[in-house]
Amino acid sequence: MRGRERPTRRERQWTRTRQAELAYQVVFSAVFLSGLWFRPSSAVFWLFSAAVMLGGFAIWIWQYRALDELGRARFALSWMVSGMVLSSGVALVFMWTLYDALRRDDSLRNLPGLPFWPMYIVLCVGLLTMWLTNLYLRRRDERGG
Repeated sequence: MRGRERPTRRERQWTRTRQAELAYQVVFSAVFLSGLWFRPSSAVFWLFSAAVMLGGFAIWIWQYRALDELGRARFALSWMVSGMVLSSGVALVFMWTLYDALRRDDSLRNLPGLPFWPMYIVLCVGLLTMWLTNLYLRRRDERGG
C-alpha cells in the first residue's frame, strides 16, 4: 500500500485560499442577512460594503498568486471574457432604458434608474460566462490542445 503523497506548497496555498473564500462568503452573507432585521445606518452600510468589496479583491489577488502560469492565464482570460459580457450587458440595459425613456417622453428630464431584474440577469450571465470559460479552458488544457 502506497502512502499518500504530501501536497505541494502551491496546492496547500490554493486550499487555504479556497477555505478563506468560503469563510468570507459565509461571514459576509450572514452579516448581510442580519441587516434585514437590524437596519444599519447608511454610513455603516456603505463602510461594510466597501470592506466586503476590498476583502473580495484581496482574496482574488491571493488566489491569483497561488496559481501556476497556466492557471494565471486561465484566470485572466476568464475575467476578460466575463468583463466583456458584463460590460456589454450593462451597456445594453442602459441603452434600452434610455431608448425607452426617450420613446415615452422625448426628453431626458425624468430618466428612470436601471431596472433591477435585467441588471441582475446580466450579472448572473457574466458569472456563468466566467464559469463556462474556466470549464472550457481546463478541458482544453487537459486534452493538450
